[in-house]
Amino acid sequence: MVKIIATVGTSLLTNLRREIQNNKTSMQNDRSNEYGDIIAFLDDIKDKTFVCYKPLEDKIKKIKKTLVDFAKKSDYSCAEIKSLLSIQKEIKADLLIYLLASDSVSSALVAMIIKEVLENKLNSGSMINFNENLDVIEGLQVRDREKFCNDGMPNLVKRIYNIADDGYSSEVILNITAGYKGTIPFLTILGQVNHFPLYYIFEETDALIKIPQTPVDIDWEKIGKNADLLEKLEKEGTIEEKKMCQEDIKALKDIETLIERYEGMVCLNSLGIIFWHRYRSSYELFKLYKDEFERYIKLAEDEKNRIDKALLDLKKKYENNPGDSQLKHRLQGCSLPTGYDCFKCNEERVEIRMLWHAESRKGKYGESLTDFYIAIISAGSEVHNANDEYVKTFNDFAMKHQDLEMDKFHVIKIKK
Repeated sequence: MVKIIATVGTSLLTNLRREIQNNKTSMQNDRSNEYGDIIAFLDDIKDKTFVCYKPLEDKIKKIKKTLVDFAKKSDYSCAEIKSLLSIQKEIKADLLIYLLASDSVSSALVAMIIKEVLENKLNSGSMINFNENLDVIEGLQVRDREKFCNDGMPNLVKRIYNIADDGYSSEVILNITAGYKGTIPFLTILGQVNHFPLYYIFEETDALIKIPQTPVDIDWEKIGKNADLLEKLEKEGTIEEKKMCQEDIKALKDIETLIERYEGMVCLNSLGIIFWHRYRSSYELFKLYKDEFERYIKLAEDEKNRIDKALLDLKKKYENNPGDSQLKHRLQGCSLPTGYDCFKCNEERVEIRMLWHAESRKGKYGESLTDFYIAIISAGSEVHNANDEYVKTFNDFAMKHQDLEMDKFHVIKIKK
């Protein structure tokens, strides 16, 4: 099953209005008032945000049948229906479709009608979804530029990632035919960076266009260099700039194109969300305490590879077998920092021990994330000696650092 994420516009309403106006003279007198009421209603809701939908439900019910009948009459009644049926014909597979509406009464109404109509036009194995609580994108409107940039586009990107990462289907297509044209550059970059095929159909023609994958030159090294700050912004959402440490304030200059500043607050913008999500989906991220981080980056390549394997082993055991005794290796006479355990493993015949702590949380897109904090690591001769010197080292560390400061940890990446 192929997952299709489709933005929804209002071409259905525009086309209905055009048909009513073109056929005005030939309408029966007993229906002219009804069509006049529809035009008046469409004018009334044109600029209304979705928060106005509930108070208008009674009026919507009166015209909904006319809208549904118009949408059913032809596969060309609107850009969304035409493009989705064309994609189904093109890829010859069952589809799992998600409709994403803008923050407007008009777009949400169109999405509901498209869902009702396509349920009877799609292949029997296909499904179409529209949940007004999740799929009306708050802030996605064009009357307020700041709201569009600060809320609308980031919320759209987050919802797309939430759908793409739900584990139900690995193949994702973006249908960017409908909706606000201002979203197209962002969605094109999102598709290119994540290798999501993009489809577009011109309303005036039947030509379905698949936008080819092209090389995108992204400075991933710069993103990795500033992973600490990007991770904080992803986790906290917004940070007050005057409360940031000097190191983070300096790093902001490096990632200026990925952030938005608003009334003294800093957050990831749409591009920041896109690139950071792509980066962290390519790597496993771990957080090393400052001294251990400094030691890690100076390790020889073979030593670093062994530590990387140990960290990946820790993550795998924690996720697949949390009761594994290696995760909570007992250290005689050693008092560990609050919330930390000792992980014991052997990589390439080298004994490794590390003090670790894990915190599970929900990501910005609804995905489950686990942050691994590594306080100190001992390996090889530090472990293999008659006096178990690493136990004393761990104990001395714990005596000094019973409560480890989270801002003293630094992110490292390991290729998945």
